[in-house]
Amino acid sequence: MKRAIMQYLLVLLVFGFASLQADEKTLNLFIWSEYIDPTVVSDFEKQFHCKVVIDLYEDAEGMMSKLQGGGAELYDVVVPPDYIVPSMRKLGLLRPVRLGKLPNFENIEERFKSPPFDPHNRFTVPYQWGTVAFLPERMHWPGERQVGLCSLSRVGAPIVLY
Repeated sequence: MKRAIMQYLLVLLVFGFASLQADEKTLNLFIWSEYIDPTVVSDFEKQFHCKVVIDLYEDAEGMMSKLQGGGAELYDVVVPPDYIVPSMRKLGLLRPVRLGKLPNFENIEERFKSPPFDPHNRFTVPYQWGTVAFLPERMHWPGERQVGLCSLSRVGAPIVLY
């Protein structure tokens, strides 16, 4: 799973890097706080001999405010939540993806291509997929033992990020 996530990220980063002019050596990334492993960034910088500048946001509303206030021109790659992509498209905040510049796009599983919020991947490529489930402390159902958030893995509940 970690390898697949890193591959998706590299596809996304390569897309952004390919959009830079040849003489530029900086990739500007706008992404959720704590959403990218620093090792992925340093490996990318070494492989492509560039500097990745990361700007973080904490929520989708803050991200949209910054982009609408002129910040869209500051970034090469933006990692928004899926539900906000149609609004970003209507507001002209996205550039079309040049899938021909992404040879590894063919390696992405079909189920992750052409999502409902962006048919034919005109503006997006997958980065991560999954589902997050949380159980409140002390919550239990009849016949079940009490489970805390930290013990989810002990009861066999899958934890996948989306």
